[in-house]
Amino acid sequence: MAAHQRLAHAFELKGDQKSARRHLERLYEIQPDDFATALAYGRQLNNDKEYAAATDVLAPWSDTPDTELQFQLARSWTKRSGHKAISHYERCLELDPTRVEVHVNLGNLYRDEGDLEKAIDSYEHAIRVRPSFVIAHYNLSIALGNLERYREAISAGEKIFNIDPNFYAVYDHLGTMNYRLANYAEAVRLYERALELKPNFTTAENNLRRARAKL
Repeated sequence: MAAHQRLAHAFELKGDQKSARRHLERLYEIQPDDFATALAYGRQLNNDKEYAAATDVLAPWSDTPDTELQFQLARSWTKRSGHKAISHYERCLELDPTRVEVHVNLGNLYRDEGDLEKAIDSYEHAIRVRPSFVIAHYNLSIALGNLERYREAISAGEKIFNIDPNFYAVYDHLGTMNYRLANYAEAVRLYERALELKPNFTTAENNLRRARAKL
């Protein structure tokens, strides 16, 4: 058993997920009632996008107050039941409110369900925990834009410039926010910057063409 554990860990560190999974499967066959084994195997199944299988492995432990378990259970449900995924992410945050990726994932689920105010609250929580977390700023800007709060969306998105000025997607997004405010020249500038950073960015190309037609 120890050999399978060591080998699975070694292959995971090397990025050889196929070999890591083979040893985890064998280990799980030997000791299916071991929490650490189930958690490691369930995580691997999630990484392989076998979400239903991951749920089957992890569900017997669902009442365990472990943040990583709740995180992996949420991942396993995300594509199949937003409600169940939200429940596990919320449990994860009860155990550890500092996990920024949980706040963001929870915000994404709220946004998918149309609860944009809760989504915004989750993204803002993530930013308070880690102000440099680019994707939290970006998703916050998108959610504000979805509520037609365009100026707030621009303000939220512009914070990314000081964190990662090469994050091309935000330039396209902010171009659209400015377009909707009829700031066509600024929209053109932002779309052009997006294309400088990512040539052949089809969405930005189409948006740029549309904005130039308004000048």
